[in-house]
This record gives sequence, structure tokens and C-alpha cells, in this order.
Amino acid sequence: MSYQVTEAEANDRMYRSRQKKEDYALTTKRVAPMFEGLIKLGELCRLTWNKDLVPHIIRYRKRKNEFLNQEDSLLMRGITVFGVNDLHGIRAHCLPAKSVKAIDERIKFLSGRTKSTEKVVDNPVKTWLLKPFKPVTVFEKDIMRQAIIQQGPSALVYFMKIFPHHPVRLIKAVWQSMRTHGDVQEPFPSETYNMIMEQADRLSPTTSGVEDDDAEYSDDDDDDDEDDDNRNRPRMTVKLKDLCLKNRLENESL
Repeated sequence: MSYQVTEAEANDRMYRSRQKKEDYALTTKRVAPMFEGLIKLGELCRLTWNKDLVPHIIRYRKRKNEFLNQEDSLLMRGITVFGVNDLHGIRAHCLPAKSVKAIDERIKFLSGRTKSTEKVVDNPVKTWLLKPFKPVTVFEKDIMRQAIIQQGPSALVYFMKIFPHHPVRLIKAVWQSMRTHGDVQEPFPSETYNMIMEQADRLSPTTSGVEDDDAEYSDDDDDDDEDDDNRNRPRMTVKLKDLCLKNRLENESL
């Protein structure tokens, strides 16, 4: 009769044989290769030990959002043409190699507060952004030129609607500049403008919107009550005058 080995016994025998091999591998001594073997290995793998083939990697961390001087000049030109808000236009026409986020970060970096030792204190972008009013872009000037040619003096009302961030004095200066260069032939409607400005000046002597107590409300007389009334009187700023001029021109156009 033949003895049949069960599955459990077969697994036990395989486990014992595997355990003996592992124990033998652990007990055997590891012998280092002879010196002649190392020389032969070097001759067979000579290219592996060639120092000229080892790559010489220089660690260099590139600065984030780095702009050249020429790129800053292109950025300033794009801001002059498209303004600060149209970053996609600046990227498409002036800096196609830069992303919109990189352009935005560069504008914020140049216009931010920096130490006096850094070179970004005086730059055209910061000077442009720190002006008392927002300059007129090339696109806005082109819109003004076409509107003046088509509508004439009544275009001033539309300028005050579509350009609320520009004061009327700036629009007047741009209008007169375009007429001087021959871009438009229609003169600025100064009669209506001056009439509204005179009416506004009668209401308040302040025309610039800046308080100047020493010049306007100097106490020359002994009557303190009149001086107190003048100080408490509401003053008309430039925005209020522009609103008066806008309403007057709209009534005349109707």
C-alpha cells in the first residue's frame, strides 16, 4: 500500500525546506572579492568609471516671476495702451511669453511699497499708478476721437457716462490736445462748461475739493459767527461740479 501525503503535510514539508535554506544563507560567510577581480571588473566596465561621463549638475533656483528690463518696458507700454485692468490684452500684444498671473504679480510688485535700498522704488509703472487721476489710455482716446467726430459737442455727456473715473478737466485737456494735433476739428464746449463752473463757484469758493482753511477761511475780522458759518457750509467738490455739468448738458440735449 502506498501512503498518500495530505495537503497539510505537503505544506509543512515545503515550509521546513524553505526554512533550512534561509538558515543556511544566514550562516554562510560573505567573502569579499579578490583584488584581481576588482581590476578585471574595472577593465570590463571601464566606461562606467570614467569621470568625464559623470554629469556635473549645478543647483540653481530660478527667481519667481523674473522680468527683464526690456519686459518691464513692454509692460509699461501695455499699461499705457490697455490700462491696468486689461491684463489679457497686455499679454496678447506685449508679453505673450508671460502668464496673466505673472503680469499681475509683477504690477503689484512694482507698485508696492519697497525699501529705499531696492531699485523698484522709482519705476515708470509705480509713477503711472500714483498719479492723482487715472490717465487716459490709447483705446479711450480713440473712442473719444470717434465720438467727437460723429456727435460733436454733445459727446461730452457720453464721456461723463462711459468714463466716470475721469474728471471733466482731464477730458477737456485730452479734447484740446487732440484738436491741437489735428485729430478733431470740433472745439471743446467751453461756454457751457465755464457757465456751470461759475455757478458752482458761487455756491462755494472751493473748486479743487481740497480743504485750505488758511487761505479761504482766514479770520481777518472780529466777527467769529460769520467764519463759523463759512466753515460749517457744505463745500462743492469736483465730482459734484461734474454732476451739475452732466445734468445741465443732458437737459440741453433734450
